[in-house]
Amino acid sequence: MTIHKSKGLEFPVCFLANANRSFNKTDLKQGIVIDNDFGLGVQYVDSENNIKDSSVKQNVIKYKLGTELMGEELRVLYVALTRAMEKMIISGTCKDVKKALETNKKNPSFLDIRSCNSYLDLILLSFDRIHFDLKLYDYKTLLDEEKLTQKEVGDLNKIFEGSDIKKYAELKKRLDYKYPYSVNVDLKTKFSVSEIKRMSQSEKNLR
Repeated sequence: MTIHKSKGLEFPVCFLANANRSFNKTDLKQGIVIDNDFGLGVQYVDSENNIKDSSVKQNVIKYKLGTELMGEELRVLYVALTRAMEKMIISGTCKDVKKALETNKKNPSFLDIRSCNSYLDLILLSFDRIHFDLKLYDYKTLLDEEKLTQKEVGDLNKIFEGSDIKKYAELKKRLDYKYPYSVNVDLKTKFSVSEIKRMSQSEKNLR
């Protein structure tokens, strides 16, 4: 379920996965930008000297659009973080988590918020002011956790051995059942005389 679709709903446990995914800032990288208040912003082009650069108006519009984008992402993040009734689990990756935590141990300014590129960046900005459990995993830890020990495999085998095979087989049989007359399901309930004659003639031709 997307964050937008979850608006107004609540769940006992919620997951916000891939919190490190970058915001979509494609519109801010275009050569031409448009705004309802400021109009059109284009690059400055000097054809004689073969020079192209951002114009003042273009930079102003990009700054305004960037601020509006960040405001929308903050609203979406608020929705995501307020859907859980009991537990909220957030996952994300970072090249250097410890460095990111140390960097964000300060009161964030407006410019700090605008420079964020993901929900994880926004969350880490407020890390020093809130209290929650943060577990750090490296790739070795994740690989080790994926490996089941022999004891765990043995426990799983006992569970499967003790299960009711007959009930499983009966359930599988019912789920795999195929209606033998499925072809007739799509037939019409009423046929005209000419249609019946045509169908009868077709059967005779097949014989």
